Amino acid sequence: HRAGPVIVAEVGTNAPQGRRLEFGFVGVDSLGRHYNQPPFPHLGPAVATFGPLLVQELRSAVAGAL
Repeated sequence: HRAGPVIVAEVGTNAPQGRRLEFGFVGVDSLGRHYNQPPFPHLGPAVATFGPLLVQELRSAVAGAL
């Protein structure tokens, strides 16, 4: 999307469990359930592996849109 003269791309999830899966969770949730859930990172490693390709593809898409 555009933010003034800047084009912004956001990568992530809107799934409610997304942050908990990526970073883990230790404690009591809003429903009173106790958790000691380890992280299962998926977005971080994917960005580390495919980040340069993603940037290249985004540049191509932006250039094509202009």
